[in-house]
Amino acid sequence: MADFTLSQSMIKSFWKYQEGKECGIWFKEMFINKTITSSPSDAMKLGIWFEFLCTGQRPKDGHTPIPERTKKGELTAAYKIVEQQAKQFKKYCELMGIEILEVGTRIEKEDFEGTFDIIANYKGRKVIIDLKFSSKLEDKWGDDGWELESLDFHPRRKERMCLQARAYMHLSSLPFYYFVFSATESEDCKFFPVIVDPDDKEIFKAEIEKIRGEIEWELFQGFKPRPALKRCKKCPLFSTCEHKTEAPIEEEPIYYTKTA
Repeated sequence: MADFTLSQSMIKSFWKYQEGKECGIWFKEMFINKTITSSPSDAMKLGIWFEFLCTGQRPKDGHTPIPERTKKGELTAAYKIVEQQAKQFKKYCELMGIEILEVGTRIEKEDFEGTFDIIANYKGRKVIIDLKFSSKLEDKWGDDGWELESLDFHPRRKERMCLQARAYMHLSSLPFYYFVFSATESEDCKFFPVIVDPDDKEIFKAEIEKIRGEIEWELFQGFKPRPALKRCKKCPLFSTCEHKTEAPIEEEPIYYTKTA
């Protein structure tokens, strides 16, 4: 049996691999061998600085996030929104009676791990609050959208949204809330709990074991490389990977006929 610890981010990446949207070589080195770390995208850098301003929590590599500035030394427009939203977060915590108790708490249980943004006292009980900074507050189509009214009509989006809540509740047995702040509007946000069926604990354990088995099977037969021009150029394995591509790969053909 392979020796690895699952996390909700690892599961989401594995799902993308199963859907043909992620490279197996990258996945193996990132999550199994841990020889590489992912470089944050521009959107992720905004979220990292937002979390730092809100809670003082640094990313896993321990560095202090630095915002982007203009030639005049001012924050760029995107980072100004981050700063404004971080101020709003602190204001809302005071107005809503959210008392932050811990930040960046890591828990490992039954070969599953997670790091909680915030453990807080809210409405007289300990809860987990996960901070998000997103430009997709009302996106109902993408897997990472946060529009809630149509969520039941998009089971894949709901499954991915609820995975982190299920995982963290499995690790801690604490109630879970998302606090999602807009990256496009300085005062727009959403705060909501994820309520999980009490019977989900055993279901989640079974799902974890199923996913673990699927990953072990891929390790046995060999993860599939999935070179793609944009993905390869950004990959930390680019200089040494024998499967990389430096040119577009021919896609599946499109068929067209009026005779059918």
